Amino acid sequence: MVEPIVVIGAGPAGISAAWQLAKRGIPVEVIEQDSVVGGLAKTISHRAGLRYDYGPHTFHIRETESSRRVVSEVQSLLNGQYRVLDRGTRLFLKGNYFVYPPEMSEVVRKVSPRLGLRIGWDYMYAALRYAINPAKQEDSFEDWGVRNLGRTLYDTFFGLYSEKVWGISMSQVSSRQAQRVAKLNLKNIMLRMFRFKADPDTYFIQYFYPCDGIGTLYQRMAEEVRASGGMVHLNATATRIVTAGQKVRAVAFEQAGKERVIPCHGLVSTLPLSVVTPMFAPVLSPTTLEMADKLDYCSLILSYLVINRPRVTDYHWCYLIDPEFKCNRFSEQKNVSPDLLPRDKTVLCVETSCRYEDDRWRTTDNDLGQMAVTDLLQMGILRSGNVEEHFVTRIRNAYPIYRLGFERVLYALLSELHQVRNFYTIGRHGLFMNNSMDDNVEMGMRVAEHIAEREAREAWWQSVLRWTQLEGVEAL
Repeated sequence: MVEPIVVIGAGPAGISAAWQLAKRGIPVEVIEQDSVVGGLAKTISHRAGLRYDYGPHTFHIRETESSRRVVSEVQSLLNGQYRVLDRGTRLFLKGNYFVYPPEMSEVVRKVSPRLGLRIGWDYMYAALRYAINPAKQEDSFEDWGVRNLGRTLYDTFFGLYSEKVWGISMSQVSSRQAQRVAKLNLKNIMLRMFRFKADPDTYFIQYFYPCDGIGTLYQRMAEEVRASGGMVHLNATATRIVTAGQKVRAVAFEQAGKERVIPCHGLVSTLPLSVVTPMFAPVLSPTTLEMADKLDYCSLILSYLVINRPRVTDYHWCYLIDPEFKCNRFSEQKNVSPDLLPRDKTVLCVETSCRYEDDRWRTTDNDLGQMAVTDLLQMGILRSGNVEEHFVTRIRNAYPIYRLGFERVLYALLSELHQVRNFYTIGRHGLFMNNSMDDNVEMGMRVAEHIAEREAREAWWQSVLRWTQLEGVEAL
């Protein structure tokens, strides 16, 4: 009997890997701690006729060859039951809404003339300064922002907001934290202003969304795995990894109070590195185990508000930039799929960041709901009495925090894990990446392709370095 590939975690990266492995006729077993697949991209049924996503999710359609390939294959699972929508994101600042990514014509029109002049002057000064005296190789998020956007535009739209989100000074955060907006400089903004194409990774304008919720996509993948003879173990927690000769030989998991061991041909993990690394304790050095604990996360609180109105906005996301707002952003579920909610109600998901077990994390659900309502009342988009009910979800490990110097720690950790020849760590947590859902699906598909085609191990390592942007990083 051929031993399976074991996949730990059925979020976007993990279940995509399992789906592609099963599609290629490779035996696969998935271990998932939750009762459903999808991870942080699952769809939840609150009650009859009222469903919502576990946080705001859409599948980006980028103008790149790799994105078109992934989107095409993923859409084939949905039998046409999806919508293609234009990107609808807003920034709310000083009583005005701005599209995101910013368009210079709108910024200049809506800010004061004095502020507009300062934005332009600061950018030209920054560009000249860095042309004469280039920044050092590793700089902070703040340095990156000032260099690319100028001090005024950076502070106004990104700097203060980012410090609210991450809870620390952006001078202490690596410029890699800005990877989602790394191409967002004044050059791209000006190209957009004059209707030229800017960087497609930053300026994608469309996404697709399954009519029955984003979780539908991953449920279909799980169905394909089962139909191909694979197994998806739910409510199951991986507990041990058995190794011999620098290879994974078996994975143990606990389900319903009983432990089961799966002999395996290889292992794909999407667990946080701080969780999976101790499972290799006999193989990895104590120094490696300590390094995994240095990788830090921002936690997230999602306050869902059920609103007695058909709709509140006509966009999906809105970022609350002003520092007086305690929440970071909100999204409206109905604007990606009205099929999930009653005609006369809508659901807003209001996000606020914190650190695990800090005062905000321990705030009562009632107070968190009231905090979200207060921010939206201050914006003027809600009226007293609109909120029918609210409920709260907490996410302990939401977003990696790229503290200065984290690259060397991550490189050293991944280098040692790479020595386990049939082990693959992928996804947001598995590679400590602030990436998007479509990136994780592509990563899952890529690891399945690598395993199926028996590519050289070095080819996989090069893929890891490219995804994590660790090429050229020096080991500790």
